[in-house]
Amino acid sequence: MESHAQRLKQLLDQGLDMNAALGQLRQDGATPIETIKAIREANNVSLAEAKLQFSQCPAWSAEVEAADKLHEEIENAFKDL
Repeated sequence: MESHAQRLKQLLDQGLDMNAALGQLRQDGATPIETIKAIREANNVSLAEAKLQFSQCPAWSAEVEAADKLHEEIENAFKDL
């Protein structure tokens, strides 16, 4: 079975841009964490860079927005303690 990183490399080698390739990973059933790991491995970048690329991808915008909202709610809950 092909890893998500291998799939990402394959898609990029086929000429897809990063956003389209990450969108395809989503369609293939990759989770956000699997996608971030694939970006790190396929592009040999840091975790921070991989997370940035993930967060800027339109195909994953709903997940990024939900995570940002959850993060904000957690911060607000701790402010009240």
